[in-house]
Amino acid sequence: MTPITNPLPLVTEALAALQAQTGLDARAKPTAHAGNGIIVTVKGKGKMWRYDAIVRPWLTQADLGLLKAQREVRRGLRRMLVTRYTTADHAGQLRAMHLPFVDTFGNAFFDEDGLHVFVTGLGKKADAEVKPGTIIQPAALKVLFAFLCMKGFERRTHEEIRRATGVGIGTINRLLHALEQEGFLLKLRGGLRELHGTKALVGTWTTAYPLRLRHKLVLGRFVTPNAGWWQDLKPANHEAQWGGEVGGHYLTRHLKPQNVTLYAGKLPLDLIIKQRLRPDPRGEVEILKRFWHFDANLPRPDVVPPLLVYADLIATRDDRNIETAQLIYEDYLDRFIRKA
Repeated sequence: MTPITNPLPLVTEALAALQAQTGLDARAKPTAHAGNGIIVTVKGKGKMWRYDAIVRPWLTQADLGLLKAQREVRRGLRRMLVTRYTTADHAGQLRAMHLPFVDTFGNAFFDEDGLHVFVTGLGKKADAEVKPGTIIQPAALKVLFAFLCMKGFERRTHEEIRRATGVGIGTINRLLHALEQEGFLLKLRGGLRELHGTKALVGTWTTAYPLRLRHKLVLGRFVTPNAGWWQDLKPANHEAQWGGEVGGHYLTRHLKPQNVTLYAGKLPLDLIIKQRLRPDPRGEVEILKRFWHFDANLPRPDVVPPLLVYADLIATRDDRNIETAQLIYEDYLDRFIRKA
């Protein structure tokens, strides 16, 4: 999802569709105290309900994972999703999550005391894939990853950014311009740059990574005769690091891995032979190509940056993984976001 700097028109359009479909009086009020800066008030049958609007212009499966991981109540208000279009499948998942939503076609869900609405199937099928945009292009995601993993890295020279990400200067220029246009990058005196809105950018990167980049990195999937083979493995001996569930296990000690993810510079054939890994497209062992060329200040050198572990876990849509992802967000990502 490419972030939008002014979500109010989208919210207003969706509430107008809700009112036309249900007769409910729904209004949006900008405020500095809500997550997206918008409080939604819904009135009907002499009652009133207030919500903290969460705006996702193009809803993806990764968005649903993120929403499931977040708290149901923020700043004393229940959350409500606002999006352009909700597929029948997404609407069913949101209903199961008990998360109110509205879209610009009139599809909606509310389940409150005195407010029961479930409308789905309205409007033509929209593109559920993330809309193309500079910030979420695969090469741009590599650069944005570096910015989000290393505080202040956006101030480095173009050549330093190129060496750390393996991305061409032209792509770096386009991304910097797009970030500036979206209000995420400020130019300071002396030509310095400063990244802002990192919370939104973390959400954007986490949503876009599995859709736009991750599948391009898969070197192979395998099955193993020994489920606990990874426990005594030192990935550094194979120029690799743990991601996914094993990475989540080592960062939190909260998760018992069922699947194994390794990021490596190339396919570690010696490891595959020694551990008797057998190729299988549905295997529980996944090896992906490392796409960054920098050494961040990591909590553990044998685990990839926490942002990548977080994104891997969220993309699985598995409840136990999402719970662990939330712990990683709170322990490693939230502190960085608050300082940015």
